[in-house]
Amino acid sequence: NKANKTPMVQHLVLENETLLLFQDYDPAKERFVDAYWVRSIDDVYRMKYLYPFMEKPLGEYVDKLQRTADGKLVVEDSQAIRILPELSFNSSKLTETLTQPLDLSVSALREKMPVERLALSEKEAQTLSVLYYKLAMPWLCLLAVIGPAPFCVRFTRQLPVFFIYACSIFGLVAFYLVMDAALILGSRQVLNPEVAIFTPFLLFFGIFSFRYARLTT
Repeated sequence: NKANKTPMVQHLVLENETLLLFQDYDPAKERFVDAYWVRSIDDVYRMKYLYPFMEKPLGEYVDKLQRTADGKLVVEDSQAIRILPELSFNSSKLTETLTQPLDLSVSALREKMPVERLALSEKEAQTLSVLYYKLAMPWLCLLAVIGPAPFCVRFTRQLPVFFIYACSIFGLVAFYLVMDAALILGSRQVLNPEVAIFTPFLLFFGIFSFRYARLTT
């Protein structure tokens, strides 16, 4: 499901080496949703909303969890609004971390390409998959011409024009679905990004180029 590609639990390591866990980030309101600031194993802040880009980070509906002597985390204090000056955010690094690869240009993605491509992290695999996806998709224009061409130049009194249009549109939609699936497989490290993205293109180009070559000969 494309709508659920982003993991349900995401994390950031902050400037002071503490950990921020969150369910989602809302770019329109510039806030984290369902955030946990883990200062230590014994000291955790739970927030419904966290606004990191304010002059001093601010949390809404904040619970402070403290570990008791018997090892349980219990709510020590609750506030509707709480300023958290101890939270240390690097604005530029935070923006770079939260920006999705699909929102970046090809040149920006090339700058983020990992040097070693054998053992990729999930983020590196996602970056490479999106880069190859953006490099490959413009060639769809050529594929859209080569695909229907053998059927459009046949000389017959009963040329099935509607059937050619319908199959071409269906094929285009199907190809987009295949490429979306390939992007997910590459991003999730199920397949190598190069294999996941370029295999469908090579397969489709091979099939239609062969028919086009037979037509020209």
